[in-house]
Amino acid sequence: DRAHVSYEEATRATWRSAKFWDAFHAGRDLERPELARFRAFCDNLRDERNVGVLTVEPSGRTVDEQYRFPGLDGADGANAQNAAGLHEWMGGLCAAAATAQRELEESLANVEGAPLSPDHLGGAATERRGEVAQGASAWNRMGWLGSQYLPLRSAPDAWARTTAALRRGGVPAGHRFCGISRQAAGCRGKVHSDHHNFVLSTLTPLRGCTAATGIELDGAPTPLLDGAGGAPGATVVLDNTYDHVVYNDATSDAVDRFVLIVETWHPALTNAEREALSDLFALRDLFGLLEHKRAPFGISDEAATALLDRGAR
Repeated sequence: DRAHVSYEEATRATWRSAKFWDAFHAGRDLERPELARFRAFCDNLRDERNVGVLTVEPSGRTVDEQYRFPGLDGADGANAQNAAGLHEWMGGLCAAAATAQRELEESLANVEGAPLSPDHLGGAATERRGEVAQGASAWNRMGWLGSQYLPLRSAPDAWARTTAALRRGGVPAGHRFCGISRQAAGCRGKVHSDHHNFVLSTLTPLRGCTAATGIELDGAPTPLLDGAGGAPGATVVLDNTYDHVVYNDATSDAVDRFVLIVETWHPALTNAEREALSDLFALRDLFGLLEHKRAPFGISDEAATALLDRGAR
């Protein structure tokens, strides 16, 4: 019963499921030497002793032991090819942001693509973080007032031009956050860590970003600023295992700020590891939907059904 199975519960049940792991191993050669670290990551996912265990490291990072990908820190984590490629795909991300900016303007002018009503002016938001709103909107309320998130994969037409631009630009998008973040003026998020050490976050300003908007990482603020002449602003890249908080300290009558958020694979991951991770989380999402009747993160039941219908055709 979907009403009684949360996204988190469905995910935990998936990692415990022998049926899931049998399906994942089928047709894949996961015993290759270059996937040794990935196999250790899968062991961490399956180990029930890791559930809910958070380690605060001397550097200040907080890592979920169930989702710790081993060997990404220090000399053992070096992957010169992908680290050097960071500068190449940043150009592709910049081009994709310009496309996203145009699709955002079109979306805001369309009733179907419009964000949810404000929740920071009166009553508190009732949706939990990661839960979609009721109805046809693809926007999600986050776990703090004044913040919403639009996953590209559940947006109308999946924001096809932006998605295509990200692929053309070689942006190594991860499995989770790839979408638009909206934050109302006069609002701050909550200090938190995302706990996953195998991804980085990128935030690219699209609209309404001023000296009063930004992200504070480990106590140090970094502004998110629109570019000159209305162009997308400079991308901020961060390790989100450090405590961080997003803010829009503009006056309450100012406009909302919108940024393109793309989680990317950690540059120390090899291409083989990235491919394996992509397959793993894609199957996790499908398994959760088919076995536990729980749509993937940020996707409404209506959008998930439409995706399955398109796949069946």
